[in-house]
Amino acid sequence: MNDADRDILIRKHFLEYGRVIEAGEKAKDARLQLLLRLRAADPEYYTQTRLASLSGMSQQNVSYLLSKPAAS
Repeated sequence: MNDADRDILIRKHFLEYGRVIEAGEKAKDARLQLLLRLRAADPEYYTQTRLASLSGMSQQNVSYLLSKPAAS
């Protein structure tokens, strides 16, 4: 494999990793939006503990996400 072929292969890997990272960021944003919608719809039912249980996250993580300035 020559240098040009190797560089092409590496660029393809970087592009793929970029797509994976972008998809992950979109999923994190969608998860936050869902947490916010559920919490706003019925905060007495959708407590942080319940949201943690439903989402598979820790209650501390849910609390952190809901308290972020962007969540307000």
